[in-house]
Parts: sequence; structure tokens; C-alpha cells
Amino acid sequence: SHQKKETKTYLLANAGDDKFVCGLETELKTQLSNKSAKGFWEYADNDKRLVKFSKHGESPFTIVEVKEEGIYNFRWTEELAGTSSTDNVLVEFVDLKDISAGTDRQVCGLEVELKASGISGNWIAMQNCKLEKPQNIYSSVTAYKYGVHQFVWIEKQQTCIMSDTVRIDFVEIPNAGIQISKQAFCFGDPVNLQTVYNEGLLYKWDFNGAIASCISAQHYALKWEQGGKHKVSLMVSNNYCQNIAEIVIDYPEKMQVSFMVSDPGKELPAMVYFTNTSTIGNISYSMFDDVGFKWNFGNGEISNQPNPDYLYTTEGSYTPVLEMIDKNGCKSTFSGHRMNIKNLVDKTGTVVITPNGDGENDIFTVDVSGFQTFTCIVLSRNGKRLHSWSNPEGSWNGYLKDGSLAAQGTYYYIVKAIDINGKPVEIPGVIYLFR
Repeated sequence: SHQKKETKTYLLANAGDDKFVCGLETELKTQLSNKSAKGFWEYADNDKRLVKFSKHGESPFTIVEVKEEGIYNFRWTEELAGTSSTDNVLVEFVDLKDISAGTDRQVCGLEVELKASGISGNWIAMQNCKLEKPQNIYSSVTAYKYGVHQFVWIEKQQTCIMSDTVRIDFVEIPNAGIQISKQAFCFGDPVNLQTVYNEGLLYKWDFNGAIASCISAQHYALKWEQGGKHKVSLMVSNNYCQNIAEIVIDYPEKMQVSFMVSDPGKELPAMVYFTNTSTIGNISYSMFDDVGFKWNFGNGEISNQPNPDYLYTTEGSYTPVLEMIDKNGCKSTFSGHRMNIKNLVDKTGTVVITPNGDGENDIFTVDVSGFQTFTCIVLSRNGKRLHSWSNPEGSWNGYLKDGSLAAQGTYYYIVKAIDINGKPVEIPGVIYLFR
């Protein structure tokens, strides 16, 4: 006969060593002591709601997740042929507070402010960076070169070390400098502006109302319709960063030349009074010390006075012209209306003097009866003042201011007076001097 062989049942469950876990989740891991046995994990305490197993714990390797921190007792059980073996393991879970090094991002330039969400810890930077206050959740960073850099925030909670990494892409800020390559000195002249041009960048100018002409790539000539200060801005951008440059252009004020002319009357000689009404930037020229004038009275005669008087002695049509010149040599010209001056000698007071000492017609006097005040002016044929008086006893004896005798010829006089009614009166006349 054959003897039946007895199968030996051997079970020795081993749940592993007690451990400390950072967080609320861990892996429970063991091995079956007998390959023919079945095993399972379970929570050894009463409140099963606090624990969640993957695969119901029916595996030597399982993930367990708890809802609260604390010490949990887990049991590993092996069963075979009505025999069982158990072993317990204690796991202490520590509920860690969330930490964050921030969101990955791009920044313009080489500086950024790091901000961690945590309690206390320290920052660690990779190469080519400088950290200020690395043990503060707020830390300023200066990178030494452009590109992507990683920064790690490390924090210790109880005996647990936690970390999070943030990636910062430092992007170069494009150059946006503006240069004046040509300044304008006169109104109407262009101001030339330019910047360093790089392909791949976007350029957006704001010329503040100027009339702009493109000379070459990012090189412009500007003119404004009004003088004064004008701000020009340039925005240069790449795919992410932009830079803005501004410059203030002091554009020359516009010179507006104009004048008024008194009525030349209908008789020769005709004294005309010119009143200068010119402006620079809508401000009277008289407020500026560095402007000059050049008058042409329409007959080639010139004056540099701001408000001249001129005696016309010959009939004809005359167009006076005024030119204004500023400190930079800028010029502006205005032509007045044409004046038609007639020679109506029959209506002009004409006198003859012969200053030869014979007692007859040696001096020229005027009848000032009926006038409150008067001034009599004697002029040469080209309008130069030779003599004047405002005394009723006054006269002209044919001598010049330097004491020399005036040459024989034709001279003119004008009497400017106020009559007894207070009305201005102007009487021109001709003097014939013979010797």
C-alpha cells in the first residue's frame, strides 16, 4: 500500500516597519510568506471612513490615502487552508500645507520678483543669477544673461522637506532710443529723427501731428504746422517685450511778417508812416531782442528801422516790402499793397528862399496861426531830416546841422499840427533853394 503525503501549511505575515509619511498618502508593501496563500490589507481601527485603499487592499502592494493626519494602524492578513497569520504596521501621516514657487512665466529684462506661497523656507537659484534675501518668500532676482532659469523654493514642515520649482524666461528688452540726426533752425525746415533698426522687431512711431517723410528704414523727416514743443514717441516690440522712448522737439516758431501803411495823401512830397505788426509764434516781434528788419520802399531805398517813416518825392506806383531776419538767419518776407502817388504840385505849398544875406527871402517860415501845436520838418529829396522846429519864431536859413550851407536845389517840408478844434493836420510843401 501507498502512504499519503502530508502538506505542511506555513504562514508568517509581515506588514513591514512602522514609518513616518509626509502627506496623506503612502504605499503599503509586503510579500506573501506562502505563495499559495491569499492576503489583504485593512484598517485595524474602527472608523473605516478615514481610510481609502486602492484595489480594496487585496494585494501586497497597495496605495492608502487618509483624510486626516495622525497615526494609523494597518493590518496585513494572510490565509491558507483555514489558517491565517496577521501583522500590523503603524504609519504616521503629516498633513502638509501646500507650497508654490509661483507660475512659470516670461519677464522683460533681467530682473524679477519671486514670490512663494508658504510659511518659511529659502530659495535656490541655478547659475548666472543673483538672489537677494533668499530666505524670504519675496526675493529679488537679477539674471546675468537672457533665457530660461529655474528657481526652487524649499520649505521644511516638521520633519518633511518640500520643494517647488518655477521657470522664468528672461526676454531681452528691445532698444528704443531716438536720435536727432538733423535739427531745424527755421520754421519749415525738417527735423530728422532715426533709431537703430533691427529686423524682426516692430516699430510704432507717434509723431504728434507732424508731417512725416520716410528717408530710410526708421529714419524720418518731420515738419510741424506750428512751432513750440512737440513730443515724439517710439514703441519697439518683439514677440513679448516692448520699450518706449520719448523725445521733445523744440520746433522753431513761425515768423509772420506784416505791416500797416498810413494814407500817403494826394500831394507830393508824401510822408508815409509804416507800422510793423510782425509776430513770432503769435507774439509781437518787440518782445524779441534778436530780430532784424530790412525795408524796401518800392524804389530801391532801404531802411533797417522797425517802424520807419519815408518821404516819397516822386510820383509813381510803389510796393513796399519788409523782410524779417532772426538770430539763426531765418528770413520771412511780406509785400504790402501797391501805393499810387500822384504829383499834384498845384495844390502844394511852394516857397523859394535865397539865403545870400541880402535880406530878401533869406529864411523859410510857416504861418502857424490857427494851430494849437505844430512841428515843421525840412527834408532832403531822399527823405533825410535836415531841420525841424516847434516854436512859432522858428525858421530855416538854408544851413545844415553841421553848420555848412545846403546845396542849391529842391527840398521838402511837412507841417504836423493840431488845429484849434483838436484835429490833426498835415501840410506838405516844396522849398526851392537858390544862391
